[in-house]
Amino acid sequence: MTGQAAEEPLPLLQLGPGDRRFELIVKEEGVLPLTEELVQALKLKPGDILSVAMGPATLHLEIFEEFLSCVFETFAPEILWCQVQPFLERTLTSLKSAGALPIPPDLFRLQPGDRVTLQVMQRGTAHELYVFRDTGRAGESE
Repeated sequence: MTGQAAEEPLPLLQLGPGDRRFELIVKEEGVLPLTEELVQALKLKPGDILSVAMGPATLHLEIFEEFLSCVFETFAPEILWCQVQPFLERTLTSLKSAGALPIPPDLFRLQPGDRVTLQVMQRGTAHELYVFRDTGRAGESE
């Protein structure tokens, strides 16, 4: 099924309190398949917006709703826009049904059969999400 993870879920690896890794297998070109478990754990729903940015070796994802929550808790109302505007200037994507998350190919090419790892790091009430390729596996060309 399009946008789904591997038929048999790969094991969840514990990294530390609140930090986890999910190993995913791409089924559809340009789509990161988030598992139902992951979507529920992150409290995501179709239409949720995430920013997408390429780092030195990883793709960094940030959930807009969590970002806004942190901004509203941290900053005075008169300076909120100067905090939110840079987020909205980033490359954005939105979650589709069944956990399908489109990723722009110019940032991070995803081909069917690619194996990637999504690292989820809990930071207070927010999550830091990083995607990186599993090296030495099928479909890793960019």
